[in-house]
Amino acid sequence: MTAESKRKGPRLEKATRGSAGAIIPVSFDQDLCIACNVCVDVCQVDILLPNPTEGLPPLVAFPGECWYDGTCVSSCPVPGAITLNRLEKDRVRFMRITTGQEFFT
Repeated sequence: MTAESKRKGPRLEKATRGSAGAIIPVSFDQDLCIACNVCVDVCQVDILLPNPTEGLPPLVAFPGECWYDGTCVSSCPVPGAITLNRLEKDRVRFMRITTGQEFFT
């Protein structure tokens, strides 16, 4: 396990786009998600809706309204089931002094 994967807090990935080109703020791992809908309950701006099909992850209904605060990720009982896809403009870019490799936080 790498030091990056041991880091606590929301998992950050590059922003992904849906079929209509809208940025999807959170992604769900269907193999890990238990469809408990805790993320739906804690979302401060109500972008998530329970999936009408039982056992499937919630639906991202209003992606443009997301505050990218990670409340849904940190409240999820299954680590790794939800990934926060931050916008690149909101991520801080660093460079390792020893290797010159860039990384984001």
